Amino acid sequence: VEIAQKQFDNNKALMEQGFISQTALQNAMASLNGSKATYMAAVAARQALRDRVAAFAGRVDGFVMLASSGPAVQDHAWTGSRHYPTPWTMVAGPAFSLPVLAAEDLPLGLQVAGFIDTDAETCAVSAFVRDTLLPR
Repeated sequence: VEIAQKQFDNNKALMEQGFISQTALQNAMASLNGSKATYMAAVAARQALRDRVAAFAGRVDGFVMLASSGPAVQDHAWTGSRHYPTPWTMVAGPAFSLPVLAAEDLPLGLQVAGFIDTDAETCAVSAFVRDTLLPR
């Protein structure tokens, strides 16, 4: 949005100096409005997700989910998709990926996630899961 605003301001100065037309300035304004609308829609969607997660507070202590779509790779040329941990980044809650599962004789991560501002509690639950499921 900030870049679009700078572009618009620059185009307005160019129009005032006669270098570009009013139509070009109107197109820049449409881009600026579109950028703001897209950004505002994304912010609203993020808040709606956070609100849905927060609605579980008091009913559950946290969440568990896979940390990736499959087990670790043997050659480390590719470490897997970020599609699994990314949504919790939007929630802004703490999350820990633990290699406590296995598939095809390779580690498979389990993600333990908590509510916003529950970092210490989520860390303690993650430590419990780790200590319970990982052999010593």
